[in-house]
Amino acid sequence: MAKKITRNIFGDRGDEKYPIQQAIFIISLSALIFSYFTYMLFSKDFDIASFMQYNAPVSSPWLLLGLFLFYLAGFTAVLFWDKERKSVLGHHIFSLLMAGYLFINATKNQWFEYENALYIVSGCLFLALYAGYLLEKLKYRFDAAVMFMEKNAAVTAAAACILYFAYFSWLGLERHALCYSQMWDMAWEHQVLHNLAQTGVPYSTIESLSGRVNWGDHASFIYYLLVPFYKIFPDAGFLIITQALAVAAAGFLVYIFSSRVLKNRLTGLVLAIVFIMHPSVQGYLLEDFHPNVLALPAFFAMLIFAEKKNFTGTLISLVLLALTREDMAFFSVFIALFLPAANKSGGLKRGIGLLAASAAAAVTALLVMKITGGGLTDASRFYALSGSFTGVLQALILNPVYIFSQCFHPDKIQFLVIVSVPLLFLFYGYKPVWILLVPAFIFGIFSQYYPHFLPGYHYSVMFVCAAFAGAVYYMAGAKKSARISVAGTMVVLAFLMNYYYGNVFPKSYRMITTEVKQALYTPDYNCRDWTGHYRQIKGTKDTAALRIMKSIPEKYRVSADHFAAAHVSGRRYLYQIQHYEAADIVIARPGKDTYPGFRKLITTQLWEFNVREQLLADGSISLTAEGEVAFK
Repeated sequence: MAKKITRNIFGDRGDEKYPIQQAIFIISLSALIFSYFTYMLFSKDFDIASFMQYNAPVSSPWLLLGLFLFYLAGFTAVLFWDKERKSVLGHHIFSLLMAGYLFINATKNQWFEYENALYIVSGCLFLALYAGYLLEKLKYRFDAAVMFMEKNAAVTAAAACILYFAYFSWLGLERHALCYSQMWDMAWEHQVLHNLAQTGVPYSTIESLSGRVNWGDHASFIYYLLVPFYKIFPDAGFLIITQALAVAAAGFLVYIFSSRVLKNRLTGLVLAIVFIMHPSVQGYLLEDFHPNVLALPAFFAMLIFAEKKNFTGTLISLVLLALTREDMAFFSVFIALFLPAANKSGGLKRGIGLLAASAAAAVTALLVMKITGGGLTDASRFYALSGSFTGVLQALILNPVYIFSQCFHPDKIQFLVIVSVPLLFLFYGYKPVWILLVPAFIFGIFSQYYPHFLPGYHYSVMFVCAAFAGAVYYMAGAKKSARISVAGTMVVLAFLMNYYYGNVFPKSYRMITTEVKQALYTPDYNCRDWTGHYRQIKGTKDTAALRIMKSIPEKYRVSADHFAAAHVSGRRYLYQIQHYEAADIVIARPGKDTYPGFRKLITTQLWEFNVREQLLADGSISLTAEGEVAFK
């Protein structure tokens, strides 16, 4: 039975005519929908909309049954006249559209996924499987269109990635202008890059008056490669655009990699679209900036070089990936183990060379973090683990039942399902990819830190890399698995999942915030722990405040509100609001606090600006006749 289901999903062309049992089934579904519509015409005064608005009880079940039998008989009669059974395609298309419409309409005005996320995912999966099966049947009637798409797959993939880059660059910049960007994931990273460009040392003063070298927090050595470009565009927007460019480039690399491995450009195009429509991948672009997202293009470039047996390209890509952040350096070691297991390392000596390079990168990251005051600082995010090797062993040996019992609760299962389902769970069937899934599971499933297992956060980068690599290699090895039924199912599923969990044509934008009071400025805001959802980007664009913050010279020390900090982070000294004593200027929400020794200069729509008395006394800061702030 399992083999038969697998054949139906993955492949055999079979008879282009529908078997009689299959035709009767789909006609029954179509007849049932028609009978409900007709019944509502009779019972609700011809108000078809009532069919969707009310879950009305059936007061005349015999009438409904009679209507169903009438339509069933009529459609069956047409079936026997239609020897080729082409009319069944119409029933297929109608049923699919209606089923999708009913499913989406049932939750479009509600936050239903919070109540039953697995129902949403299951519904999307079944609709997508049905759509893929229908596309398999339609393919042979539209061979010319399929051939055209395959011939122009590279151009289509490039166009999709360019539009994607433009859209998310705009969306990210718009979000930033509306002051959704935060201190920890935008202001911190921007100040680190700014100080690296200006002083050669990547440090932040946000939580340390004397400054903290960033390598103690994250070993993102790739910033040295970003600095030359940042000097051309020294603004927080540079990080937003860079991140969008990295994801768009990774999408096109997925096309190249998939096309080469599967020897099918159309399937490569589908996988590229699935990648850029993936809920997690889109989430990276609306959660400020994280350097490990830059690992995506490096990972897929490495696989392309590995397929070409280009050791130098593979090595350089692997090293670039390891430079993005310490967790990616850890991941690179497992990649170096995965490549020979997948017969992609180019021989034993080259495999050892890749392993040595990745291990050196991981050890270097750890040593630099320890020297600069960091190290295993994130160990507290994992259940009962301490920041030492013996602490990890104690937890695993003395209390393994507790550790593993914490790994599988509903939110973590939901995370695995949402991240896996756009790829139909195919990658689990490719055994070597489990080597890559080990670090992904460690950082996601073994964590007690909630953002580690949210689809919209950057922590799932390792999982996404493993999933796409495994899915492609699985499809390459499975018989006839690259048929259009699989491709169609995946792309339909990606769009359906995106409606609920993504940011292109979604029911709500999924944006991250740590301040629930932000809801005051966005009435449709809904918060579940760390994830904020907005039906559209809305809020208050405090133009006056943005203009003032942009004009503050770098020489002034600024202490800023959590959301204002991202707009004044391109400076040497920036502090949390509680460190206002060390600042020259304090930017905070109106009426929140008083700051002894400071005088309020101006209040805008969202923020008030407070400056030290002596700055006003010596004329360093003043107000013009038009009420504008003037700095010297």
